[in-house]
Amino acid sequence: MNNLPKPQPCGQPWLAMQPTANGRQCRQCDKEIHDFSGMTWPAIARTQAAHGNALCGMYTPAQLENWGQL
Repeated sequence: MNNLPKPQPCGQPWLAMQPTANGRQCRQCDKEIHDFSGMTWPAIARTQAAHGNALCGMYTPAQLENWGQL
């Protein structure tokens, strides 16, 4: 079930980023960082799959600890 690579930590502060409809805009890399913190694993997997598993995202510590689990 877990084909999505676990994300690497990013040193950019979430709260310093400009809010967007899906999360925040990182000024350093100029990417939209999606807010996955309120999503279930199936929703995260579907969203990532729809974008080639290439979205940067904000996850909760529990989501990262239990990566790929329901």
